[in-house]
Amino acid sequence: ETMKRIQTFAKGVWKKEAFPIALGGDHGITYPILAGLAEQHPDKKIGILHLDAHYDNMPHFEGEKYARSTPFARLYELDQVRNESLLHLGIHGPRNKPETGRYAQEAGAKTYTLTEMKETDNLRKFAAKLYKEAAKDVDFVYLSVCSDVLDVAYNPGGPIDTNGLTSYELLTLVHEFTSRGVVGMDFVEVYPQQDANDVSSHFASTLALYALAGHIKAKGLVK
Repeated sequence: ETMKRIQTFAKGVWKKEAFPIALGGDHGITYPILAGLAEQHPDKKIGILHLDAHYDNMPHFEGEKYARSTPFARLYELDQVRNESLLHLGIHGPRNKPETGRYAQEAGAKTYTLTEMKETDNLRKFAAKLYKEAAKDVDFVYLSVCSDVLDVAYNPGGPIDTNGLTSYELLTLVHEFTSRGVVGMDFVEVYPQQDANDVSSHFASTLALYALAGHIKAKGLVK
């Protein structure tokens, strides 16, 4: 029922051609947001840039189809999503199950690990390359970011994952992606109850500003 409500609301936002920034909450919200886009534009194709420590593509979680660990399994199944234009970015850490990489590969999705992102010589050029891949043969590119792609040192109000991106790296990537024409995005897995100083919540608001600045640039309103 929650998924249906999110999808209905999201469809209305997409109909207005607004630039949505959804804040979560768990990663399960990404599927109904994009299902709303697919419902609003059934003849269009969607590419996805997915920044996360984990794939979140398990077929089910304890019998549930719609859980925080399953949204990308559902998106692989969505006709409007071009799986070859779905990029899992920043994957790292021991909490990944061995089979999740195989699920992505079998679906046709691409993976760029955290190591590949950290070792690039030029993060902005790398972001341009990634966007180009996600935009191939699609009408829309959507950005989904889980807070745990950040190192826990920058994200005390999120899942505890180490060896992740810095705040500078993630904000740079978000700005580079949105400035190239991303239609909307989400930022998920922020847990205020474990973040006494609201560090992660403040970061989320900063990320939204960087995303909006990129969107304004994409619209040609600023240079």
